[in-house]
Amino acid sequence: SALIALRRHDEAHEAHRTALDLYQQSGDTHGQAKAWNNLGSTLIALRRHDEAHEAHRTALDLYQQSGDTHGRASAWNN
Repeated sequence: SALIALRRHDEAHEAHRTALDLYQQSGDTHGQAKAWNNLGSTLIALRRHDEAHEAHRTALDLYQQSGDTHGRASAWNN
């Protein structure tokens, strides 16, 4: 998020992809949802809107699986 605020969007994208990979390796569904949600926001900043939409839909599905209503709301909001 700090990298997005600094407008270093390519680096932010790389950081969120790294986080996503690590959450996937550990089997952390909730962490994956957060990473997808953040990745989607970064993709918006990169003007990659179709990919951002897919990232947020993936986050929504993972938040649903983990039972996180607040996370689901965040994904819908994004």
